[in-house]
Amino acid sequence: LFGLETASCQAESKIVQFRQPPGCFMTLRQYLTVMVLATLMCWASLILVTRNVDPFQSDWLSLSFFYVSLFFSLLGTLSLLFFLFYRLYQRDLTPLFRQVAKSFRFGFFLSGILITLLYLLSRGWLQMWNMVIFLAALLSFILFLFFHRRAGAVPPPSEDNSPFLV
Repeated sequence: LFGLETASCQAESKIVQFRQPPGCFMTLRQYLTVMVLATLMCWASLILVTRNVDPFQSDWLSLSFFYVSLFFSLLGTLSLLFFLFYRLYQRDLTPLFRQVAKSFRFGFFLSGILITLLYLLSRGWLQMWNMVIFLAALLSFILFLFFHRRAGAVPPPSEDNSPFLV
């Protein structure tokens, strides 16, 4: 679809070549096809749940089906959108499997935040002070991850210590 395959795991430049990581057997076209089909199935399941479940008279199992199907629908959609954004606007030498992992990670994180906010809103717990606490906890978590990586506890992936280099 974009002309590059993850099975070769090569950067756009011919200078830097990466070995195929273990378990990387899908081409980019196969990955995108599977993600689009799975996302469409998740949206179809969400539509099925919303048409057949009355939220005012349903039990916890029906509501959990709603939240899980919405989470996976958002996860697939946001992952594909983030990957498209990275492919179009980020022109560095990062390999495709890292762009896919990064877009999936951001999609998972944002989907979790949106589902949490929706759940709090449905319970009537999303007040201004709860929103401030939620945003403060979210900001603390992001800053922790940022400074934890900078402190050297988790070395950032580089070309020197990457197991995928030739």
